[in-house]
Order: sequence, then C-alpha cells, then structure tokens
Amino acid sequence: MRFECNGCGTPCCAVRDGEEKKIMLFPEEVAFLEQQAIALNKTKFAVIEDLIFPDTLNKIILVGAYRLYLERYPSCDFMRPDNHYCQIQELLGLDQKPLVCRAYPIAIKTIDATTKEYFLDTGCPYIEEHIAVYAGIKNFKTVPEIEAYLRENFPVEFLAANQIINRLSWIPLRLRQLEQEGKIRVPDEFSAEAWSDALATWDRKDLIPDGA
Repeated sequence: MRFECNGCGTPCCAVRDGEEKKIMLFPEEVAFLEQQAIALNKTKFAVIEDLIFPDTLNKIILVGAYRLYLERYPSCDFMRPDNHYCQIQELLGLDQKPLVCRAYPIAIKTIDATTKEYFLDTGCPYIEEHIAVYAGIKNFKTVPEIEAYLRENFPVEFLAANQIINRLSWIPLRLRQLEQEGKIRVPDEFSAEAWSDALATWDRKDLIPDGA
C-alpha cells in the first residue's frame, strides 16, 4: 500500500498542541526557500541554526543544518491554508521540496556503522488510518527486509530519508578533511561560556557539498 499525502497539513507541516517538532533544513535548502518566500510574498518563513560547530582557528561558526523556527511561527508558511498542500510542490515540483519534507513520514537514524533505526510517524493520519497494514513492518527481522518494504511502499520518501542520512554522514567527514588541511580547528570541548560569546560575535559559514 503506497503512501499518499492527503493534505491534512499536520503533523508534518505544523505543530499540534503539546507537541515538539523539528523540521531540519540544509543550508542550500534554506537559501532556496528564502528566495521563494520573497517571490511568493511569504512573511512568516523563519529558520534557526540547528547543527553548528565552532571553528576556533577562524572564529567562525560552521552551520551544517538549520531548522524551521516553529517556536515563532507554528506552521510552515508554504502550506496553503485552503487545501493544506505544499506550494513549493504545486508550483515547482516534488523535487524542489526540502529532503525532510520529501522523506515524511519516514525517518531513519544511524546508530553505528552497522545499525539503523527506522521510524514511521503514526501521527500522520494516513499512516494511522492504515496502521494495521503498516504494523507488519515489525515482523521483519533483517535490514534488507525492512528496506525492501519501505522502498516498495514509500519509494520517494525512502530515497529522501537515505539522502538525509548520507548528508549528515558527510558533515563530520568534511570537518575532518578541513582540519587535516589546516583550514579549520573544531575543538572536542567548547564551554558554555565560549559558546555564548561565539554565538553573539562570530560570523557564520554554511557547510555545503560541491554541486549542492
């Protein structure tokens, strides 16, 4: 049973009462959405830094990812209020949506080199409606079985979820490469006082792969 968005608008695009949510965006996605916000006259698009690293050599904060600032605006400004569908997808196509949006309702978490955790958001009304079918995923014992099931039932979402994993894996590799080249220095420990000073005074630099 392939997943189909029914345009409910929650819980992927908005915060419900008593819920905590993080919609992660990579730097190039933020830049693109900022352009679209201007073009579409969106005034409630805001992000906040989420995955950051202190470069003490250059006194710069390196930003690996942002998140939608839902504490300020509790829903995505690109969600149409009339039908709850994404304007980015309607106007520009599915491939222009951020990876986290394309991956929903799937999430994959890497535990170590050989272990992953797989999640389906049961708060999604479509998943909830078909929970008896999707609950069958608990019967699978091996990673190939689980991934084959997700690939069959969530082809677009599963691809995007894996792209997120790959991007998050790239970030520490890129930091290590830059350190080995003597271009940055990211300390293993950074005190709360040092963070406070850095956040207030240092410039920012986004971590973006070539060609992204």
